[in-house]
Amino acid sequence: MFPGDRIDESAYIDSVLDVTGADNSAVQPTDQDFIRELEAWVWHMEEPMVSSAPFAMWMVMRLARRQVTVTLDGQAGDELLAGYDHYPYVLLRQLLRERRYAEFAREAWLLRDIVSPLVRRRLRERGQRVDVAGMLAPSFCRGRKPPADDRVADDLKRRLLQDFRVYSLPPLLRYEDRASMAHSLEARLPFLDQELVDYILTLPRSAIIHNGWTRAIVRQALHGVLPRKVEARRKKIGFTTPEFRWYRRQRAVLQSLMRSPSFRARPYWKAAAIAENFRRACAGEIEESMFFWRAVNAEVWLRVYIDSATRALDNDSYQGGFVRRGDRATARKVAGGEALLEGARLNWGRHLFLEDRGRIWARLPLRSSLIKPGDDLLEAISASLERLRSDGIDVADGDILLVSEKALAISQGRSYPINEIAVSRTARVLSRYVSHEPTGVGLAHPTTMQLAIDEAGAPRIMLAAAAAAVTKPLGMRGVFYRVAGHGVNAIDGPSSLNLPPYDTWATKSPLDPAGAALHIAADVRRRTERRVAVAIIDANDMAAEVFASVGIDAKSVLAMVADNPLGQSDEQTPFGLVRRVAPTEVAAPAPEPVPVGA
Repeated sequence: MFPGDRIDESAYIDSVLDVTGADNSAVQPTDQDFIRELEAWVWHMEEPMVSSAPFAMWMVMRLARRQVTVTLDGQAGDELLAGYDHYPYVLLRQLLRERRYAEFAREAWLLRDIVSPLVRRRLRERGQRVDVAGMLAPSFCRGRKPPADDRVADDLKRRLLQDFRVYSLPPLLRYEDRASMAHSLEARLPFLDQELVDYILTLPRSAIIHNGWTRAIVRQALHGVLPRKVEARRKKIGFTTPEFRWYRRQRAVLQSLMRSPSFRARPYWKAAAIAENFRRACAGEIEESMFFWRAVNAEVWLRVYIDSATRALDNDSYQGGFVRRGDRATARKVAGGEALLEGARLNWGRHLFLEDRGRIWARLPLRSSLIKPGDDLLEAISASLERLRSDGIDVADGDILLVSEKALAISQGRSYPINEIAVSRTARVLSRYVSHEPTGVGLAHPTTMQLAIDEAGAPRIMLAAAAAAVTKPLGMRGVFYRVAGHGVNAIDGPSSLNLPPYDTWATKSPLDPAGAALHIAADVRRRTERRVAVAIIDANDMAAEVFASVGIDAKSVLAMVADNPLGQSDEQTPFGLVRRVAPTEVAAPAPEPVPVGA
């Protein structure tokens, strides 16, 4: 079950339980479970999968094995009796081909609630198509023909037979077998009883879809037996997970994989194009293509079966082990890599190593005590670097120190409990028209809107709101913040993602981040006798912004934090140290000069 998600089927389950009085056992997989067990699941499946939907089966099999040793499963029912939503579309095309226009009109009208969403989605995605060929390496495609798709689109019975024998059911049976056997469970499939299959294959088309009802013969046979809610159900949901919604929630972890040196080195794809298109898909700019999952799946599979020739799983395999596995492979190939990996305390799901334009960066999150208003940020940074040193990693010339703009702002006393902010009527009104950001409330909270008014002035904020109201319907984004000014964009509101007490505080942008960066760089040099670059950043799982930098260009900083290695929840890592590392077979790059002053 997936409470709150549109594919959750709890209501139908409850209606069956009310009628039958059967015992109920439920499992609620999450996106964190998915990432945590990805390596173990891929290892047990043995081959890359077309989608991540079978993870639901994996979790159900585990739950079932705690109580039974044999299960009855419904595989093949949809392929035999046209359960999936695309089959009515095939029927309608068949009726048009056969010129049975009256029947077409009747069925099209009765099936409109099933077919219309499918048609609208295909029309919508037509302008958002992902160029899959453009994400594949030319050297890999050379001499290979694109895969042929000979699935019938205008003959229902032939299409069902194709899906039963070739396309849909065979991979599902393999997933079922692997998932059940991984948990020492025997899965039996009543719909694959030979006599039943033979009988269904002889049925006329009208027994499959008739008068707007799919699986018509089953509905008729079980009339009065099934709860009315189930019998009259129109929308088919497969044995699946909220796939792309999970990917979107875990976009930082998946971006970390896509930007890792291991992923970038594969000869099959253009890794940078995949990472960028995945970012765009998560932002809703292009279609939610399953190609992204297939690339992720292939990478994890390659790490497990090819790079490591894994013979058995370990505890890490059930704790996001693919990340550590990828980092270990890179650590062996770069100077000082293994020492960095040994001393690193990484945030959840993030790789230590990231590659950008041929450069490999090691990113080390630095834990800190909780920053409070009035704290000495220089002392906090020094303490974090000292903890890193105790883990065996010293600051070196040319390192880049990342500093969260929020930590800087808090230390400057620019963060306030929301119950201490006097909110004007203007702020209350304007905040109602602001959409919540996926990573927080943005200016949708009256207190954050009040801070924006305090920073930019009410006239400018009202002008920005008016400009946004005019341009948003035209597809123009970001107009409000361009008019309101840079400081408004950086205002953070109360969020459950923040550590207490800042889950109920609002924070303005920091003062003079450029001066702060210079001051920090000089202080680190004074304490460590090392020249480091400094970047003041605002990063979350969706995007990043460089407020100021010294000794490093903003473009490079944005690339090295594209997967938000410092995290955005309870990690308590407001600082980070980044080091460029070189492959062991070539000389290490000379440190770039860092103009930080005396």
